[in-house]
Amino acid sequence: MIQVSSPGKLYLAGEYAILSPGSQAIAVAVDRFLTVTLTPVDTIGTLETELADSMICWRWESRQIVSAQKDTFALVFSVMDVMARYTEQYDHFQIHIISELAAKNGVKLGLGSSGAVTVALVRALGQHYGLWGADPTDQERQLLFKLAALAQHQAGYQGSYGDLATIAYTGVVRYQNFDHTYLQTMPQETGPVFQNWLNESCPTLQIERLQFPDQWEFLVAWMQEAVSTDQLIQSEVSSHKQNKAFQTLIQQSKAVIPMLVQGIQTADWERVDQALQTNAKDLMNYTETVNKPYQTSQTKQATALAHTLHASSKISGAGGGDCVIALTRDFKTATDVQTLWQAHQLIPLPLSIYTERT
Repeated sequence: MIQVSSPGKLYLAGEYAILSPGSQAIAVAVDRFLTVTLTPVDTIGTLETELADSMICWRWESRQIVSAQKDTFALVFSVMDVMARYTEQYDHFQIHIISELAAKNGVKLGLGSSGAVTVALVRALGQHYGLWGADPTDQERQLLFKLAALAQHQAGYQGSYGDLATIAYTGVVRYQNFDHTYLQTMPQETGPVFQNWLNESCPTLQIERLQFPDQWEFLVAWMQEAVSTDQLIQSEVSSHKQNKAFQTLIQQSKAVIPMLVQGIQTADWERVDQALQTNAKDLMNYTETVNKPYQTSQTKQATALAHTLHASSKISGAGGGDCVIALTRDFKTATDVQTLWQAHQLIPLPLSIYTERT
């Protein structure tokens, strides 16, 4: 039996622009987890998850997965398919998935549950097949990321895959998006041919873990409203690449992300605050221009309250709900921000940045 837990994630900066190859974003892994338990079995595989009313049965047949629920759980079975193609091993498993990435009423917290289940299952299967151990190296994490990105691409997911990079590497991550046409060149062959293709360098891909200043605090307020990021970004992927507003946002992001990276690496609070507030303004202007839901009354209130206590705060992710993040320079200010949020019926989530030991 193998058990793997993957963290949730939240974006600090670079949203929307990160959809463009070569653009960068900063995101953090947080200490709420989705856990996959993998138990090898001889014949029929099973899948148990809180999203299904009963156990789901599946099996390999002529190197294809057969299951009555294959379409419903396309992402899980896409991961199984990609890992089988890479290893040429068509094993059966009992798969059990438990998530902490939703509230008690089942509403998602906006912490990237799709990315977490993808990375956790890829990591568990890779550990089973000996691709990496319990604590993968950075090189092994890049392979983990590529396999996860391919699985999501094959399942029809759109996005930058920055969530996968953050969840795979953990901590504070600088992610540079790659040209996704690379994924469309996947060979039909399995085993060594497939492995050699995936092990090739991925155009413009960069993933770097940053050292977050020890004395700083990271805070999250939840807006109690789940948002479908995939739906919000579809228009960017399909029609906004040539849009003037989108191109402007890309250039603005290319200027602000290096400023944020340098500020984090040197613990320069003023630089970080300037970068976050500039990015927040740029995102607000962009979403208003393209008439996309971004700011809500709650997110506006949460950021404004944090700013009154000299915290640096912005919406995390695609907007329209989900979460607001805030950074403070010390624990006392962090406590004051959380108390102020609570006084205005906003819900602070008890989250911290999660970094695996390497």
